[in-house]
Amino acid sequence: MVRLMPSKCRSAWRAVPAPARRVTALAAAALAVSAAAPGVAPVPWKKSFESISARTNFLESVTAPGRRDGWAVGLHYHGQAPIRRPYVLHWNGTVWRPVALPTAGPLVTVNVVASSPANVWVFGNLNGVSDAAEAVRWDGARWHVIRIPAAGSSDDPVVLGPSDAWILGGETVCPAAGPCDTVLHWDGSRWHPYVLPTLVGGELAGGISGSGPDNVWAVGSDPASGGIARIVAFRWNGKAWRSVRMPHPRIPIGGTPVIDVAGRRNVWIVAILAHTAPGHSYIHALHWDGRSWHMISPPVSARASFPIIADGGHGLWFGVRAHWTGHRWVSPVQGTPFNADFTEFAQIPGTSTIWAVGLVPRANIAESLIQYNGTLPK
Repeated sequence: MVRLMPSKCRSAWRAVPAPARRVTALAAAALAVSAAAPGVAPVPWKKSFESISARTNFLESVTAPGRRDGWAVGLHYHGQAPIRRPYVLHWNGTVWRPVALPTAGPLVTVNVVASSPANVWVFGNLNGVSDAAEAVRWDGARWHVIRIPAAGSSDDPVVLGPSDAWILGGETVCPAAGPCDTVLHWDGSRWHPYVLPTLVGGELAGGISGSGPDNVWAVGSDPASGGIARIVAFRWNGKAWRSVRMPHPRIPIGGTPVIDVAGRRNVWIVAILAHTAPGHSYIHALHWDGRSWHMISPPVSARASFPIIADGGHGLWFGVRAHWTGHRWVSPVQGTPFNADFTEFAQIPGTSTIWAVGLVPRANIAESLIQYNGTLPK
């Protein structure tokens, strides 16, 4: 791992002097998994795109900056090796079409994030090497290559504006604290490293998510004992990173919590727990509603999985087959291939419609698949 020098650390860390917050456990196991809310039929998933190719290809990431504007990126394979060129699709409101990118070298695309149709960022790894990340930004008229420091990661970026983006920055050494995790912030011209608190043996692999310039969260794990770690989170308030006072569910060491920040009063952290009650899924969620934390404990029958995304209301999608509405579980299984594997969701602005991207196995290869749940804007 490439380390930043201590002199480059921008320390903006303070602990939150927040009052204790209560945790409410929802007895989700007692709730029946419903095929529909009362009087409402579940909305089936529908196919929007499937690649036809003699080689394996699949989509890793999707974003929807506009009602009729979407982007998806992924990888092409030759045998077992990824082909080192961008794989980018653009939705123009009617059809998905391939898009070419200018890059500094062979780029394997892994993420796409946008804050508007005129601010779309594609992240990837040059030559397929994880510590050689690069970004390419679309300003609505042309592409711009943005260099990323050696410590920067292409995983789980947050883009809030042309001069406001965050990426994971890896580990550095700070004189007073020893090992420190960092995140990098783009101000429109350069990347600035910010130091997060020491996680001895821990990591921020869970990623980052944000809803505004003063509401960016990072989530990770901090080892406890006996092969168990605890979930930890940090929040950027526009001036400094602060720890979040929260419950710390135990997860297996190496387990990766994921986060979706839909607003100040709508934050979801989901992980596979180390221990769970009989009849419950190992996948659990913590939900912050602006006042308190609530634990969502899916019943096994809900078939909860990943990826996750807030539904625009009070609920969360746990994969394509389990939707927690905030009151009950709904299972809209129609239209989804049984063997399909999805990697990311995106919500179309101003709607409750969700894009899902991933792959579906066909014979000896896998093919890209894009589905949606809801109604596509006209």
